[in-house]
Amino acid sequence: MPTAPFAWTHEKTRVEFDGQALTINDRLLPLAQIERLSRFLSRSTAQGSWGRLDCGVNLLANGERAKVSFRGDATTEQWGPWRPLWDELDTMVRNEIEPLLLERTIRQVADGSRAEIIPFSARGRGRLIVTAESLQARKMFSKPILWKAMTDISDGLIQITTVDANGKQRKHNTGFGDSEWDAWQITLLWHHFGAR
Repeated sequence: MPTAPFAWTHEKTRVEFDGQALTINDRLLPLAQIERLSRFLSRSTAQGSWGRLDCGVNLLANGERAKVSFRGDATTEQWGPWRPLWDELDTMVRNEIEPLLLERTIRQVADGSRAEIIPFSARGRGRLIVTAESLQARKMFSKPILWKAMTDISDGLIQITTVDANGKQRKHNTGFGDSEWDAWQITLLWHHFGAR
């Protein structure tokens, strides 16, 4: 079901969605031109800031980055008076942007037999190579992690749990945080390729 258009301003950020494009302040981001997405939701447990919540999305389109973020209180169910705005934005991102980007990754795997997921500051490191059979960190001595062997993917610093043929569990640290560019795709790709 398509997301209904909306427009609102939170603090100094103006956000509009017309069904075809997202505009953040003066940046027009047609959905078809969005190249990368990261979503973050974190709760602070540090002394003095316990309960602080930060959430938002980062988008990259045509080489330009745009960001919408909120800060609130994780100790309440409402987080802050902006919660309905976040829910509306998050729903639009999940319904409109994520499917386009996920389809693009799956198509890259089908066309070229692999795709890559790259963190914010890759500089040649930290990339994950995606094939129809596995996920593999692009670093020396790393081994592919088979989609079909995966049993769990943790939040935060993404850790993948697998079970081998003998029933032994192993944990694999990807080095990726769940707020990195396109890290949200890992679980969805697991469901797609692991179910085949």
